[in-house]
Amino acid sequence: MQGSSNALPLLPDGQSFHDSLYCEKCQCFLREPCWQHAVLVQDEYSLPLAFASLPDILAFHHDGRQTQHQNVLQPPENSNIPSVVARTAIRPQTMFGPFIAPVCDAGAAHSQHSQTYSSADGQCVTFNLENDRWCNWMKLVRTADHGQHNLRVFIRERKVRFAAVKVILPGEELTLALCKQDIDRKEIITTM
Repeated sequence: MQGSSNALPLLPDGQSFHDSLYCEKCQCFLREPCWQHAVLVQDEYSLPLAFASLPDILAFHHDGRQTQHQNVLQPPENSNIPSVVARTAIRPQTMFGPFIAPVCDAGAAHSQHSQTYSSADGQCVTFNLENDRWCNWMKLVRTADHGQHNLRVFIRERKVRFAAVKVILPGEELTLALCKQDIDRKEIITTM
């Protein structure tokens, strides 16, 4: 690298030129960082997509016991996962989405980290929800007993969206219907 046009000569007293950088491995002063030996610090997302993608009208609530719905179903392994609550009143027919997550094939549909979403017209999509960096905030919407939910699943062109089916008040948790007979299959069915 010493013969490079980027190199600057040393001053007679050993001081560097103003605004030049010294590369210890090349043993010369350069006008810009040494592209061969500089340390490159890559950008890194500070939050996983599941937390960074939350719309402004929603918030995370970290104490599920204070939710508006008494019949919210939450598996014990998810006890530290926040609930999603409304910051402002949400009107019926307000749509959220699309759900962002890797789609599972039929063979992986019943794995520990998969969740199947079904619409009232019979369409189904199964997502792998294992990694918060792969999925948007919609993976954190929990389920409630049928009749206690305030969101419904809609699927169009294999894109899953949630829509409010009633007014959701500020501080109220967003929830999807889960039919009790489908708990073992981990399938969210939204029938109205």
